[in-house]
Amino acid sequence: MAPNAAATIRQLSQVVPIGIATTAPADYVHAVLARELLETAIAAVLTNEDVRHPKPHPEMLLKLLANYLGARPEETVMVGDTAADAEMSRAAGVPMVLMRLAPASAPSSTEGEHEVVGSWAELLYHLRERYSLPRSANGTQ
Repeated sequence: MAPNAAATIRQLSQVVPIGIATTAPADYVHAVLARELLETAIAAVLTNEDVRHPKPHPEMLLKLLANYLGARPEETVMVGDTAADAEMSRAAGVPMVLMRLAPASAPSSTEGEHEVVGSWAELLYHLRERYSLPRSANGTQ
């Protein structure tokens, strides 16, 4: 897992439910979450095994929102790092923040239509400022 990823996920999970929609195998995802002590920070994980149509089809994201997070697309922000993520978010009607942790981590063609951040700290700052997320569950810190 990228540096500061686990800390950022823990902080965000105190104020918003977090779900994972991934093409990675479920066993792998759950092993990473266990290793990083993030099992309680993540509300749900959906993989290709859970849907009929994998990314970039929007089924995985829409199912995650409706069935596990109780959220509507327009009140959600997706964080992604691939062209498939960008296509899925667009098709689902969900705004996306593009993570570019490495220069070649996502095609530059997606940058014009999404807000772009380059670190987990920048993502946390961006979500707090742009989407008015409180700093912690009780609004302090």
